[in-house]
Amino acid sequence: MPLKVKAHDLVHETGSRKGTAIPVRGEARTLGLKADYRHFEKDCGVSREHCTVRSPDKHGSLWVEDRLSRKGTYVCIGGAGKACETFPVFPDVCLRLSKSNFYFAAPPENGREESSSEEESDDEDDDESDVSLSDDDDTVHGEVDHRLLVKFRGPQTKRQRRVVLTGSTTIGASDECDIIVGDDDEMAPLHCSVELDKDKGVFFVKPHDTSSGTYVKLSEKTSFELNQGDVLRLGDARLSVRKTEAWAVSGWLDSMLLKLALCLFKVEDGHRERLKPLGETYVWNRFRAYRKRSGKRHDPPVGERGWRAAAC
Repeated sequence: MPLKVKAHDLVHETGSRKGTAIPVRGEARTLGLKADYRHFEKDCGVSREHCTVRSPDKHGSLWVEDRLSRKGTYVCIGGAGKACETFPVFPDVCLRLSKSNFYFAAPPENGREESSSEEESDDEDDDESDVSLSDDDDTVHGEVDHRLLVKFRGPQTKRQRRVVLTGSTTIGASDECDIIVGDDDEMAPLHCSVELDKDKGVFFVKPHDTSSGTYVKLSEKTSFELNQGDVLRLGDARLSVRKTEAWAVSGWLDSMLLKLALCLFKVEDGHRERLKPLGETYVWNRFRAYRKRSGKRHDPPVGERGWRAAAC
């Protein structure tokens, strides 16, 4: 009979509860201002029911699923205590740099983007009618072999900018950057860069080791695998993943009873079957599997303007 099992804690990295651990011991826990775990600052942008975390496979891995939160659930790809990794970006990917959201989309046909009645909103609590879109697209100069559109705005501005990326692009608060976000007080002078691999035809974001970090949004309604060293962002709250050990006599008994019930009633435990951990350090590999489980393509589509999948 196992007495100790591997487990995970989520540790507050910001706010008045910094250093406080949220234990996850098998049962699903919902995080939010009005959820199972609700110890967040009221003005930090956390929704009433923001996300659910669970550890379904004998505490060997940890999973998180967004609950259609207003500000979104993000996982760090570099900075904020997380080792930096290169991450491919393509249409339908949303990044959060400090307090600013960057949404990547297909580029316009002729260098300009036509107005759309259904505008993407990175911050779902923003009123779309208040967002003023620029009439002209700014284009970062370079060889127009591959293109990618990025939509963004700073936390203090309502006017959204659109930039067509055609090559190497730097993003930060410095005037020397190609894309300048001057109204974000947590934005580093050089926060990250977006590079184009011309041979592969894919854009990659390269985060810098900043204190506020660079994050990718978990927008699908499926569970994402978390590992040691990961950092979650819920609104302005940050939670890091820490491995630990837990006494689990009751957990072992619950597991035996569950298996017995599944056997007697011939019920397939499909949820556990879907959540097969990869144990990968790199967020991209887990993100690709996460998109595949949700029914979406797990890598950039082939044959579109400015991006193709064969590279990844």
